[in-house]
Amino acid sequence: MEEESPICKINISGFSLDNFKTFNSEGYTIICRLGETCDGLSYFHHTSKIILDSNQQSQLFNNFEQLIPNITKDLGISQEAVIEKSIDFFSEKVVVVQPTGIQGKVYNIMRNAKIMYR
Repeated sequence: MEEESPICKINISGFSLDNFKTFNSEGYTIICRLGETCDGLSYFHHTSKIILDSNQQSQLFNNFEQLIPNITKDLGISQEAVIEKSIDFFSEKVVVVQPTGIQGKVYNIMRNAKIMYR
């Protein structure tokens, strides 16, 4: 019996039922495989923002060579086509790496303080 792995280790925020009318299965596949490669991420649909923590960023760099072949297999298209679709997908996204733990708490305090004093 083949062991099933969890699919789509991402936290998607701001995705309503209206978004399913314009659902992009290729983009969904790309972001799901990205989440699998870096052991999770957060995606904010309305702002097109992808947030990784520093550990996820390290995992992404260490496992990046698996990303394109997995997407190629899922979509059934060539690696060149996957690269083009990935470039199109990420050209409209903002990728942010945020610290976690104590560094993350200090980062959020400083970020919030900066916003308050603008």
